[in-house]
Amino acid sequence: MPVSTLVLPAAGETNRCPGAILAGAPVPDTCGMRDIVLRGPDIRLGQLLKFAGIADSGGEAKDLLAAGEVRVNDEPEARRGRTLRDGDVVVVGEETLRIVGGPDVA
Repeated sequence: MPVSTLVLPAAGETNRCPGAILAGAPVPDTCGMRDIVLRGPDIRLGQLLKFAGIADSGGEAKDLLAAGEVRVNDEPEARRGRTLRDGDVVVVGEETLRIVGGPDVA
C-alpha cells in the first residue's frame, strides 16, 4: 500500500498564496489548494480524506461521500475506494486537495 505525504505551506506563508509568482512570471492560481504528494502511484479517496484531516474516520468519510459533499475532478463522487492519481483534484466544502505524483511516479 503506498504511503502519502501531506505538504503544508511553509511558515510565514499563511497571508499570501505560495507559488502565486515564480521567477517573476504568473502561474496558475492555486490559493486555498493543498497539495498531497504521493510516494507511490495512487491513494484511495477514503484514505485521502482521513489523511488530510477532512474526516476523522472511515465512517465519517463514508458519510461525506454519501451526502454528496465530495467532488473529484469537478464530478460528484460517492465511492470511498476511488483511486486517485497525479493531477486529480478533490473538493470537499471549502477544502481543495490536489494529488501530486511523488518520486516513484514516472
